[in-house]
Amino acid sequence: MGKKPGYKELEAAFNDLKAKYIKLKQNDKSVIRALSEGFEQLADRSQDAIYQFDIESGTFPFFNRRFLDLYGIRSETGIILSSRSTRKHIHPDDVKILREARRCSLESEDGLGEAEYRYINPDGTIRWMHDRWSVIREKNGQPVTIEGFVRDITKRKQAEDELERSRNSALIGSYIVQSQRFRYVNPQFVRITAYTKEELMGMKS
Repeated sequence: MGKKPGYKELEAAFNDLKAKYIKLKQNDKSVIRALSEGFEQLADRSQDAIYQFDIESGTFPFFNRRFLDLYGIRSETGIILSSRSTRKHIHPDDVKILREARRCSLESEDGLGEAEYRYINPDGTIRWMHDRWSVIREKNGQPVTIEGFVRDITKRKQAEDELERSRNSALIGSYIVQSQRFRYVNPQFVRITAYTKEELMGMKS
């Protein structure tokens, strides 16, 4: 089994195939069909969920198998996914974060955006997602689609939480200094120095 392509490899391949598709759009339909099938095979081998979201209809005209797996959606012939069907599983506290990030990317010149949010599985368990996307516009500047990649970062978040718990429960004081100022202090360091956390944060070391 071959190595699964990562973010950069997948984005490079995606952009290359899209450029070729546009160039060949008016040419031999069999070539275009083969190119499209090649991209779908590449997308389905990815460890990341890949999607294309149509802004006007609010649906996903394209998504790979990993997208279905990541969002717990059963693969069915003719399945139609909408923003509502995926958004209803996003943690209520994170919906605004994602919505604001999307709004900023729609208004920015480069159209790039990203957000981290919690996704609630049907069984109630929670996974963390990292969503990266770019806005595709028409010649007049009107945004028409959003193309993106989603990665499950649950393990990374769990490791970060475990590290934070370890730091906070440590019996020795620990701190992080950047540019000669405190950027992190644990409770034990606060106790030893007799300063509050608020006083220490940003203070010159």
